[in-house]
This record gives sequence, structure tokens and C-alpha cells, in this order.
Amino acid sequence: MSLFLLFFVVVMTASGLTYELLTASLVTSLVGDSVLAFSTIIGTYLFSLGCGAYVSRLIKGRFYILLVQTGLAVGLLGGFSTTLLWILFSWGSGFFVGVYLLLFSIGSLVGLQLPLIMRALKERLPFKELVSGVLGLDYAGAMLVSVAFPLFLVPQLGLIHTAFCFGILNVLATLGFVFLYDDEGRWNFLKVEGFTALALLAVGVFASNPVAELTEQNLFPDPIIYAQSSSYQRIVVTASSNDIRLYLNNNLQFSSLDDYRYHEALVLPPLRCVREPKSVLILGGGDGLACKLLLQDPRIEKITLVDLDPAVTALFRTNPLLTQLNKDALSSPKVEVINKDAFVWIESTDQKFDLALVDFPDPSSYSVGKLYTTYFYRLLRSRLNPGGAISVQSSSPLRAPRSYSCILATLEEAGFKARPYHCYVPSFGEWGFSLATVDQVNEFYPCNIEPRFVTEEVLPTLFVFSPDMKPAKSEPNTLFDQRLVRYFRQDWDSASL
Repeated sequence: MSLFLLFFVVVMTASGLTYELLTASLVTSLVGDSVLAFSTIIGTYLFSLGCGAYVSRLIKGRFYILLVQTGLAVGLLGGFSTTLLWILFSWGSGFFVGVYLLLFSIGSLVGLQLPLIMRALKERLPFKELVSGVLGLDYAGAMLVSVAFPLFLVPQLGLIHTAFCFGILNVLATLGFVFLYDDEGRWNFLKVEGFTALALLAVGVFASNPVAELTEQNLFPDPIIYAQSSSYQRIVVTASSNDIRLYLNNNLQFSSLDDYRYHEALVLPPLRCVREPKSVLILGGGDGLACKLLLQDPRIEKITLVDLDPAVTALFRTNPLLTQLNKDALSSPKVEVINKDAFVWIESTDQKFDLALVDFPDPSSYSVGKLYTTYFYRLLRSRLNPGGAISVQSSSPLRAPRSYSCILATLEEAGFKARPYHCYVPSFGEWGFSLATVDQVNEFYPCNIEPRFVTEEVLPTLFVFSPDMKPAKSEPNTLFDQRLVRYFRQDWDSASL
């Protein structure tokens, strides 16, 4: 009995932490801002553990029935947690109330269980063995999950099935306790409750995929043709009769109806600042659409594409619909794909490039904001050949003026000669870029790409801004004070009012 109760501690701790991580990961993938999500969710969960532990002092007499029922309740709530939150998010209201209410409920029940298990063990183990055994296994269970969660559970099972697996584990461990302790048949009603919970979770495992697909489809205007949760993000591709769209964590990355506008604006201005572009670096851009454009220029001998997520580059290298869109650019012998963190890679490489295209997501979190800092841009500048140029996607100068100006100020602080420019992309609205060169460039050189949008006549107009897009005053973004993230959140919060 003592060994089983100690095993029960491991299951309880591991499952509770798993539900906490699942909730934080789901919130991050749906609404972004991983720092805020993980901080508030961890805080709420720890607080609820304390509340549950405190309430346990009020429980008198025999408590084994309550221990069993809390175990079953944790299994049911935790198992269905991710599915319930998916449904709440698709409804469009009550999502955050549901997140913290569900998390507090699970944490309180887990916090209640630990003192009850210690009471059950106190008659079987000396006090010092009791405390060291329970707390040691508590921390061991947490360590086990923290390693398995990102390396195996989420990549192999996904968020929804991971929740159900741990819910079933909770219920099985609780039923094991019932059968082990009840040798006189007094707890048959608990066995019925346990098998009922197990049956509900089993149904949930098989019904969760259709439910998740239905609720996720409600988030997008066009039918979903591909969806996957990678180690880094939720990847969704939708398609209609004339449009293919990529969403990462529910944020639109491109629409095939107008992606040429965005990518020509990203590629052609810096390309035309370089007299003889032979080597090109693309940071981000795992969809291969910028590669497709660059491969039209025979002067380019080598393209190095650094994208964090191998799931994205694999998708755009193998999916027939998407390879048709990017003209199989990622399989070109001229293209080398490297799946690493761009920040780490740029620090470690000694390669030199004539041109760099920086196509990162918007700086809505500190993990992305580091890629827009003076430190990063100085590193990037040191990887350019004399006469080199870069372009940076820089959010909207109309909706996020301080963010846009901050990126320009950061490039200049890093030693670049920076110029702002913009274009209209129907899917995004007015969108901004930054052109930065190592040396002063006073002319645009010819290139061998036939544009659909950025023609000879249109190119100069990209650098003309209307009065309502007048740059705002901003300070450079540094690694140790990522003010750009604050600017970005404030800009878009104001734009949404």
C-alpha cells in the first residue's frame, strides 16, 4: 500500500503539471504572448495548489472516499480540459474565464490530494521518510513531465490527446487504489464511478478529433486542408477555390491572392541595392515564397534559409499544393534549409552574404523581440559583404507607428543606413518594411526578375508616405530592454479600439 501511494504521488504531480503546461501552450498558440500566458497560468496553478492544501485541514475522520473522488475529478477535468478550452475559444467569449476557472479547479483538487495522501502514509512510514519520499517523488514527477512534454508528448500526441492520456492515467491510478484498499467490497460505488469516468474519457479520445476539427474550422473563413501542432506553433493551411492561406498560431502569414505584393516588396528593393548579388540569407520565410522569387535571378548562386520550425519547411517542401505555390523552391539545389533559431545561428556562423531578407513574425513577444534588437542587427551586419543590403518586415506604419519607427531606429543604431518603405497588401492592409544597407546607396541596379507589382515605376512610390503614416518618435530596441514589444502591444491595442 505504501509503495502504491507513493506511485500515486508521482501520477498526481505529473498529471497536474501536464494540465498546467497544456493550458499554457494552448493559450499561447491561440492568443500569443507566451510570457504573460505562462506567468499567469503558473501563478494561478500554484495558488490553487495552496488553496487545496489549506482546505484539507477542514477534512475530519476517514478521508479515503474523498481522496478517490478527487482523483477521478482531476482525471475528468484534466482529460477534457483542452477540448473544452478549444470549444470556448471558438465561441469567441468566456475563454479566459474558462482558462483560469478550469485551472483553479484542477489545481485545488491536486492540492487537496497531497495532504490526504500524506495522512494515509503517516501510519505506515516514519515521519522523515514520509516527507522526503512524498516531496522527492513530487519533484521527480514534475521533472519527468517537464522533459517529456516538449520532446515527446506534444510532438507525438498533440495537446488534446496528451490531456486525455493523462486523464486516463489519473483514473486508472485511482481505480488501482480502490481495488488495492477495498478488500471487503464496501466501495463498489466508487468502482462504478471510476469505470464511468474511464468510459467517458475513452469516448472523449475518439470524439475529440472531430470536435476539435469542427471548432477549429469555425475560426477560419475557408476550409482547413492541413493542421498540425509542431513543437513551436499551430500550423493551419486553408484553401478555397482561388485562395490558399497559411496561419501560424491563428495569425495569417500569407494569402496566395496577394502574397506576390508582400514578397516583391520584401525582396526587390534590397536586391536592387546590390550590384552583384550571389549569396542570399533568408531569416524566416519557411514557406519558400521569397526563395521562389529570388531563384528567378540567375546571378544568385546560393540561398541559405534559416527557419526555426522544421514542420513548416517540410510542409512546403512536400505538400503538392504548396510546392506548386512556391514552385518547389525549397528543393532547389541552390537552396540550403537550416532549421535552427536564427539568433543562435547568426551568432555561430562565419558565412558572409550579399543580401539578407528578414521575414520574422511581428514582435509581439520577447522571444521574437530579441530578433529585432541592436545586438541581432549588429551581428547580421557583420555577416554582410561590403555593399550588402537587407530588408526587414516591420509591421504596419499606419496601425503600429511606434513599432515601425523603433525598428528603423534600431537598424540605424546598429550601423545601417536605413530607409522606410511600405506597400498595400489587401490581406494585411498597409504594410511596412525597412531597407538597410552597409554603405550609402544612391541608385537601384537592374535585376533579372519580372515583377507583377514592384515595377520600375512603382518602386520609387514605395518610399513615399502619406501624412497619416508619419513616423512616431521611438527609441532603439535593445536586448536588455525590449521596448519594441511594449510599443507593438500598445500600438495594436490602440488600433483595435
